[in-house]
Amino acid sequence: FIHTRNLLHTTWGWKDPRACLFLPMWNSLHDNIKFVFIYRHPYLVIDSLFRRGDRIFHFMPWLAAKAWMRYNKEMLTFYDHNKNNCILLNITAINRNPEHAFDILGRYLGIRFETPYNTVYHPGEINTTVGKIISVKHMVSVKLFANILNNLYKELENKAAVSDRFRC
Repeated sequence: FIHTRNLLHTTWGWKDPRACLFLPMWNSLHDNIKFVFIYRHPYLVIDSLFRRGDRIFHFMPWLAAKAWMRYNKEMLTFYDHNKNNCILLNITAINRNPEHAFDILGRYLGIRFETPYNTVYHPGEINTTVGKIISVKHMVSVKLFANILNNLYKELENKAAVSDRFRC
């Protein structure tokens, strides 16, 4: 997979939050892999998962918060052990100032981004505000893990190359 992609493209990647569960395996497959971790505020992710309407969150609403915590803990643990080939970026901060974010990302990757950001990504398609609380279950799932979610998010923000820390 990696060898074939490298033959076809000098730079490539993929987006799949579940990949965070297998980071050591991915890292072992090639010597020059660089990881770009883009994260969102936990309440935005939880809100998005509830609005998607997956039945699992209706029956087990705490899973939305637990999923965010699991993926981001895995990401931070990996980052802490592999800082030389990882970068953390907050999507809200990227959207707020894409030129700054892509200057930093380009230097990290050793490439220059020539395609305008707004032609490949549409920030308006990502929700940047938490909607109304959908249900008591939704509210309880957030409140139950609020301290852990907030602390983990602060840790991400403190380690990120592009953060939204001044707006937390």
